[in-house]
Amino acid sequence: MKPHPLPLILAAAAIILSSAHADPRGEFRPSSARKVTTAKLPNVAGLLPNQTFTTASDIIIIGDLDNYFTGNGLTYSVTVAGDAVATFFFDSRNVLSLIPAGSAGTATMTVTATDDSQKFVQAAFTVTVAASHDSGYRLTKNG
Repeated sequence: MKPHPLPLILAAAAIILSSAHADPRGEFRPSSARKVTTAKLPNVAGLLPNQTFTTASDIIIIGDLDNYFTGNGLTYSVTVAGDAVATFFFDSRNVLSLIPAGSAGTATMTVTATDDSQKFVQAAFTVTVAASHDSGYRLTKNG
């Protein structure tokens, strides 16, 4: 049985493509080979949860973005579409948190994870903030 004229060899995240020609005796000789390196793209590893809270809420911790995205040397950015219901920040461990902006409404926040080769992936979640009927006083338990 003759081997397939275009063998495909996968090894160590690289693809080796090789073509072969048949000589008159039916033997195959590689005529050219080239190595195509494939980069591992960033990936969404989990869905970012939608958030619902009130204007009187404190800091809302969304979570460590490294648990939601995979890739090499990821950096994160956030864009907001819709109402200005919350501001966001990251800490040094890539934990995303929100602070209510004081107004009710809904916004879509899109997190972009960019790897060290500038490839990126995005995931969005919805933030809904309801008006609070808080009198401004908080009850605390002493002791």
